Amino acid sequence: MQCADIHVGINVYCYAFLNLDTREAYATMFSQIFPILEDVARSSIRFPYIHGGEQGLRTVTIDMCKKQASGRMRICRHCARHVLKFYLGFGDYLNMLDPSQEWHEHLQHMLVFCKTHVQRNFAKKFPKHPVKHSIHQLWNMNSKQELLKQMDSISTTYPELKSWINSKKKRWILSGLTPEQSKVPIKWWIYARDHTGISESSHFQDNNFTGRKISFLGAVLKYSIFPACFEHMLIYNL
Repeated sequence: MQCADIHVGINVYCYAFLNLDTREAYATMFSQIFPILEDVARSSIRFPYIHGGEQGLRTVTIDMCKKQASGRMRICRHCARHVLKFYLGFGDYLNMLDPSQEWHEHLQHMLVFCKTHVQRNFAKKFPKHPVKHSIHQLWNMNSKQELLKQMDSISTTYPELKSWINSKKKRWILSGLTPEQSKVPIKWWIYARDHTGISESSHFQDNNFTGRKISFLGAVLKYSIFPACFEHMLIYNL
């Protein structure tokens, strides 16, 4: 789990290794990770829309898998299901904290999708399409009515985009793409990053450290070396 710094870089607070790719596994992962973060921070992890107040975790910026977003799950189904289950697991975890709202309602309070990935994945799927360089303008509409009208207009003019457009009409997905539909307060939406570039820049270094195509146990053991040494250093210095 990573947190973007205001200026540069990221802070890595913990690593989660999963050998199950299910909705329940991700919900369990979040239920285990947040108590660890609370212990490290010596403070409770709060979600202001649930717990009230101004302090807490406001938004989560995340990539939208191009296969899940395109609405064509048969293409690289593993990747699509993996990302979708991550969303659902996070929503289920939030539902554990506040059962009065469904998982998809919780996601509307938290998710911000990476606009760069949405644009890039559209360009990969439709590399020569005439609206390739203007599709991002959809997310800047001033009202839901205006947005849906424009989406329907594009679907009518370009039938080949109908599936892609319709996949974005799900309420919890639309809320992660445009502030008009999000339940995130506008000041926090503006403050939140709308891309995951900083986080992605760490993947190469992470892969170099853990290695590629190694066993699950091997990755866990390799990552456990540094935290153990770091903890020892802290205790020694104290």
